[in-house]
Amino acid sequence: HDNGSIVTDELVMANTINKFFMKSVTDTVKDQRKNTKSIQFSSVPYSFVLEDADENEVATIIKSLKNCAAGYDEINSTDVKELCKELCPMLCHLINSIIRKGKYPNAFKFATVTPISKSGNSNELNDLRPISILSTFNKITEKFLYSRLTNYINKNNLISSNQFGFRPKSSTETAALEVVSKIKKYLEKKKIVSIVF
Repeated sequence: HDNGSIVTDELVMANTINKFFMKSVTDTVKDQRKNTKSIQFSSVPYSFVLEDADENEVATIIKSLKNCAAGYDEINSTDVKELCKELCPMLCHLINSIIRKGKYPNAFKFATVTPISKSGNSNELNDLRPISILSTFNKITEKFLYSRLTNYINKNNLISSNQFGFRPKSSTETAALEVVSKIKKYLEKKKIVSIVF
């Protein structure tokens, strides 16, 4: 359903869903830019430099891949794991080229986007959310970059201790325990506690 009309042609349907997803992204970016505030970062004594990848590091990343769907290139993680020994030198060279040139391959930016229904009513545009499946080689490169960046951030203590999401050994449960602990501490001191979520 699109603005009260029913779309049945598959090409029109695909274009309608694509326009809907693109508008959602554009609207979200506009909203985030309105609400963005300047953040002051403390100075760090060390520069962030991406050192070259080595084959052992790339092999470890490949072995850690979950078995998941293939991207647009139709190469899945299971096949890459089986060919790990043969692919490591090439992937290592590719990652090091990305680091040295500072340019990410356009082929890694393509994704297979599948509309998934949020509540089971797949006929309504507003009920769809996009699931993007990137290439396995992109996932390996992202994992390498993520590992290097998080090691640097953690080593230099650049993330607030109040950041619970997307951090190892940290979760919503950790955040909840922190809140409960603070509430108990203030109540024990006979203080009034208010929380706004």
